[in-house]
Amino acid sequence: MFEPRQYQQEAVDAVIAHISKSKEPCLVEAATGAGKSLIISMVANWINEKSGKYILCIAPSKELVEQNYEKYLNYGDASIFCASVGKKCLKHHVVFCSPMTAHNAIDEIANLGIAAVIIDECHGITPTIRKIIGDIRANNVNLRVIGMTATPYRMNTGHIYRVGLNNERMAARDPFFSKLVFSIGAKSLIDQNFLSPPVFPSDETETPGYSTLELEVQKNGRFEQSEMESVTTEDHEKTAAIIADVVFKSANRHGVMIFATSIKHAMEINSLLPPGLSAIITGTDKKKDREAKIAAFKNKSIKYLVNVSCLTTGFDAPHVDVIAILRPTESAGLWQQIMGRGLRIDEGKSDCLVLDYANNIIRHGLKSDLFSPEILVKKPSGNATLIDVECPFGHVSQFVMKKDFVGITEEQITTLKIDHDGHVPSFIHYGRRCNGQVAKIKNPLLDSDFERCGHFFTPKICACGVENDITARVCRSCKAELINPDDKLNFSATSTRLERVQVISFEENKPKISKNNNRYIRVEFKTEEFGLISDFFFPDSRHLYAIKRWHEYRKARIFGNKIILEVALIDGDFHKVKRVLAGPAYS
Repeated sequence: MFEPRQYQQEAVDAVIAHISKSKEPCLVEAATGAGKSLIISMVANWINEKSGKYILCIAPSKELVEQNYEKYLNYGDASIFCASVGKKCLKHHVVFCSPMTAHNAIDEIANLGIAAVIIDECHGITPTIRKIIGDIRANNVNLRVIGMTATPYRMNTGHIYRVGLNNERMAARDPFFSKLVFSIGAKSLIDQNFLSPPVFPSDETETPGYSTLELEVQKNGRFEQSEMESVTTEDHEKTAAIIADVVFKSANRHGVMIFATSIKHAMEINSLLPPGLSAIITGTDKKKDREAKIAAFKNKSIKYLVNVSCLTTGFDAPHVDVIAILRPTESAGLWQQIMGRGLRIDEGKSDCLVLDYANNIIRHGLKSDLFSPEILVKKPSGNATLIDVECPFGHVSQFVMKKDFVGITEEQITTLKIDHDGHVPSFIHYGRRCNGQVAKIKNPLLDSDFERCGHFFTPKICACGVENDITARVCRSCKAELINPDDKLNFSATSTRLERVQVISFEENKPKISKNNNRYIRVEFKTEEFGLISDFFFPDSRHLYAIKRWHEYRKARIFGNKIILEVALIDGDFHKVKRVLAGPAYS
């Protein structure tokens, strides 16, 4: 059994403290080389001993699944459930798996009685992993979810957790994890001699490179492949000069990893390296070929390993002391992962030489600090507008304003706020639930635990009185089925139909109080087809249908005569106003 380093034990203790009192997903940030495999093993072992139930440990690659599994064997027996490894075993309570293999057998896995899911490299959490967690949670509402990563952020959406170590609110859009419970960065590990420091060529040495700063990230979060290839593969003289520079600067070093943009680029690079001392790794390699190349590199039979879109996470070769990056990296997180391949310590290794031939340091603003990229949340594109929305409990969230309201005047917004107790009404934005964090203090001697604010801007209210998300089909409290009131709006007559009617003008009477002590407003709509149509609205109602109709009417008031009523007709006669519609789309 391994003796954990102090920070590894602290990370485990922080996770245990959180999951012992909270069901909210938590996160550990640990730099590449910090030993996440050991932290995962210790957490999984503790949960297994305490619960006696299954723990699912998910990793994105075959190499990481095997690496984490082998580390856990120091604590006890475990199973591997991963098609690419060639094993699908669920015999033991601690199971190491890949996302797709687990997803394809989720019915069997979800019924095992799983206490916790641990996700390695969780910055890459995918819809598949979310689906796995959702299906397991359906069988165990007390499921614990723990994430591990060196880069807890994603391009354009910011951090992947809501609350930081000091309970600060993070720049994040729809983060999966609730709280960061522990963090150990590369700087700290280097200072403690647990990682090798990165070094760069002397400023006096002129370094060749590709001109990549004009490349733009596409909507899918990546550079256009054809543009990358045109920059890196068409100038053969430049590529030759770069590889000559790599070979010269790594003359007295032991392991060189080179990151290329495409297979064509990798083949050209490989042809320029010393014969017999290099190999190419790509996603198209057969399993045996890939393993043979990696083994040759790790035992130092070859010095140069060229790879395309792989080996950026989970690859462990401590002797690597040169990282040559010949491809532009779309995100600072990818850059950190690539650089991390060379920071592990090894006998006789004092540092890692980092060679950037694609303007990445400039692109990500890392010239002054390689380990602290600026984390930004990208604003919506096109005509979308972000607005600050405050909930009744004082938490402010940012949501996209609905298109019909983009461009309305400050006076109109102020009027709306006055009518809604100083808050922006929910019908002008797409926000469903507040993103604020609320402290849950169960014991004054313990640190506060945080959960997401329970305010829903447009709730679906159960008969038990609990608010639910507007899309919920089952109440989160009593588990009763939630039925949309619109679905109950039926008319027995066979000649019933819905029709849209243009409103010429309308008049609102002063609010009155009903016999049941409910405030209501009577409105008369003048129409050409049916003359005057009266309708009633209940501003204080907590019923979903009444809330929706009140919001529709309030929206109609903003746009004046741009109003259409959707009415139900029985045998050609007006029966009931079903909806009030308004806005440019109906003008």
